[in-house]
Amino acid sequence: MSEINVPAEQRKSIAALDISHLGNLLDQSLREERLVGLSDLRLYDCGDYIGEQLRKFERAVQGHAAAKAPKKRAQTEQDVRRAGSALISAVQLMQGRVEQEQIEAELFVVDDYVGQPYLHSNRLSVSVSYRWRNQATEHWEIGCIKFTHTHNFAPAYLSSQPKRKPSAAAQATEKEAELHRVWDHLRRLALHSVKEYFQEGGDGSKIPQAFQAKHGAYGGGLNNFSLSFWNDKR
Repeated sequence: MSEINVPAEQRKSIAALDISHLGNLLDQSLREERLVGLSDLRLYDCGDYIGEQLRKFERAVQGHAAAKAPKKRAQTEQDVRRAGSALISAVQLMQGRVEQEQIEAELFVVDDYVGQPYLHSNRLSVSVSYRWRNQATEHWEIGCIKFTHTHNFAPAYLSSQPKRKPSAAAQATEKEAELHRVWDHLRRLALHSVKEYFQEGGDGSKIPQAFQAKHGAYGGGLNNFSLSFWNDKR
């Protein structure tokens, strides 16, 4: 699953979209009260964000076509216009992101593929690989940083007590599920941390090989600053 990079096929589809042409098709769809030409743009190939806005526009057009009373039709027309504007904004936002990623990829790339581990203890880790160079004409340097975090399970008294105590197997299953949730949070924080470091002009040669997550002040869990390895004030 992609976390910080737009997949290559989506980048291609997003970059190919013509905003003016899209706007014309949205206006025509409103006038004719049916979807016109949108399937040819392959918007569903552009990722979940654009796809969700397209579904909202489709539902709005269907609602407008079904409306009969003048007051209701005035309302549904505005719904279509708002949904169309939101779809165009989503495309513009994603095109801007694709353009920015293409610029950044000249100097750094963070590999956002991290395999799901088998979790046997509360000592969690995520390794993030990356490559960087100071100028686009230089050869790539490669590196990897391993983030670690020890998860502390909340005491039982902090959670609501069931009427019947769960079996040992059920408790083990719940703990494993909790570990996977925390690990996935750690994974996302790790990827964004490395990318943010490079976006702020960080030198890849100064990234440590390993970093222990900083615990949050409240509850000792992970927060948005737990993996800020370049600002390690413990």
